[in-house]
Amino acid sequence: MERSWSPAATWPDCRGCARFADGLTSGLTSGAFGLYIGREIASAFGPAERRLWRKAPVILIYHRVDDPQADFWGITVGPDRFAEQIEALTTVRRVLPLGELAAAAASGRRYDRPLAAVTFDDGYHDVFDAARPILERFDCPATVFMVTDMVDAAREFWWDEVASIFLGTPQLPAELELDLGERTAQLRFADGDPAPRIGACHGLRHFFLSLPSDDIESRLATLRAWAGVDRAARPSHRAMTSAEVAALGGGPIEVGAHTASHPVLTALDPASQRREIEASRAACEALTGRPAPYFAYPFGRYDRSAWRAVREAGFAGACATIPGPVLRTADPFLLPRFAPEQMDGEQLARALS
Repeated sequence: MERSWSPAATWPDCRGCARFADGLTSGLTSGAFGLYIGREIASAFGPAERRLWRKAPVILIYHRVDDPQADFWGITVGPDRFAEQIEALTTVRRVLPLGELAAAAASGRRYDRPLAAVTFDDGYHDVFDAARPILERFDCPATVFMVTDMVDAAREFWWDEVASIFLGTPQLPAELELDLGERTAQLRFADGDPAPRIGACHGLRHFFLSLPSDDIESRLATLRAWAGVDRAARPSHRAMTSAEVAALGGGPIEVGAHTASHPVLTALDPASQRREIEASRAACEALTGRPAPYFAYPFGRYDRSAWRAVREAGFAGACATIPGPVLRTADPFLLPRFAPEQMDGEQLARALS
């Protein structure tokens, strides 16, 4: 989950931002940042639901394995905690590659232990640097869904760039006028007051989720010019290089597609959806020399045309961010996942066994 916040009074018409924040705290917001299964899976449901979680296959979603304190958006697990989670997971579950888990769930095939799969979205470099050695240590397969335009990119993902501009720039101009389409926002920033900066991060993220990638890029350019910063990626926030992606083929991590530019697919017309989906798969297969049979919807958002485009692109299945176990009746193109977040090993083991 993202950090809690209060909409800054300087943000015009904050009602939409407040609804977004309410969704985060309730755990019902769709999309990767809002995905939430709390620390109390084992006690949040009744006996029947708990038995289902303990027996049915599950797919875990991660994004980053690095210092959580350096991540404003709350999508990072520390290396020690990640190792603790993977050790617990491989103890209480048989962890399979994603495709094998999906096939087993659909057929009802039983194993000696309940099943699990591990996935990562986006393709941050720390999946290669930090997560891969831990996965290898515990012989744990995983799938990383790549945003292929970000491979070898000298820039950051746009949400990280927004946070870097507003929270990492020591001195911001006192005012910002920003085009929000139907209206113009007048933002004011006071020295020593973090609330407007935090409010701007959350408000802009919420607004950007409704925009195509080109519109986001143009507004980021405006923000960079206003703040007087360049767009060079911080080493801590870069995506993988092509060499790193290619090297994954020799280990426990397989590569899947996560679109070319990480748009909100529901903000695109069907033709643009198909281009994003098909280009990402082609790039993944070119980078690795291997098939990329699975897809993940950016931000967990999809509509009928996106769902159809993934099927018609030849994927075997796709992951959403609907929290829950993978039942035999699950749509293979809407596979549910859950985020362990900061659970310790004992909590995760108790939830899944």
